[in-house]
Amino acid sequence: MLRFLCLLALGGALLLLEIHDQKTFDQIAPNSTHIAGATSQIMPGLTDQFIRIDIPATNRAPAFSYYLLQPEGYDPARSYPLVVLLHGSSRHMYGGRYYVNSGVNKIHPAFLFVPVAPAGMDWGNPESDQTSVGPLVIQILDELRQKYNIDNSRIYISGYSLGGIGTFAMIRDHPDLFAAGLVLCGAWNPAQAAQFPTDVPILALRGEKDNLLDARPMIIALQKADRPAIYREYPGINHNVWDYAYPDPAIWDWLFSQQRKR
Repeated sequence: MLRFLCLLALGGALLLLEIHDQKTFDQIAPNSTHIAGATSQIMPGLTDQFIRIDIPATNRAPAFSYYLLQPEGYDPARSYPLVVLLHGSSRHMYGGRYYVNSGVNKIHPAFLFVPVAPAGMDWGNPESDQTSVGPLVIQILDELRQKYNIDNSRIYISGYSLGGIGTFAMIRDHPDLFAAGLVLCGAWNPAQAAQFPTDVPILALRGEKDNLLDARPMIIALQKADRPAIYREYPGINHNVWDYAYPDPAIWDWLFSQQRKR
């Protein structure tokens, strides 16, 4: 893929941008893969390799569902990475679809944990009045780590839009858990940059014409606070940067190359 680097002056700071020429990407149509409500038996638009687990409501938690994909050629004697994928408010799961349909699952076998946020809840946003389902996601993740042979040095998280905000939230709230974060069309309050861990790299991807969320101020703040953070922009693309980032094997290569040092 053709790419080039440039420095962008923004708010008095220089931000390293890695910009990809839109013409070098396959123009993939955003076919709907909507995660339906509790009556759905499989994840629509994906593969029946995804197992759906429904957890009934309790006095302390609402009913909760998630999808799980086991690694290609799963061998219980071998440890595998795990990727948490957080959907946006549209409740599509683009990451899971492109991971399978682009063949990345064969190059980077991994567990995919795809939680479904109950209605009226988000993944954790201090500026929102919605209740966070984040603690329940972490609880289920801990159970998966006990049940399966998961490489605890290679647990990743990614999300788009609302899920991109949630990715920032999860990394901040659980600094010793994730090896890296991949944020698509997300954002966070840059005043909180110092609250983020110093050893969890974050790659933020955004369409140039996205007028909903902008991660640049946060990435600049993270860089100033000596946190590992990269911003990458897609020229001519709107909010739907997921249709260009998730199908790109190089994005997954970057994610799976990260490993916790401690």
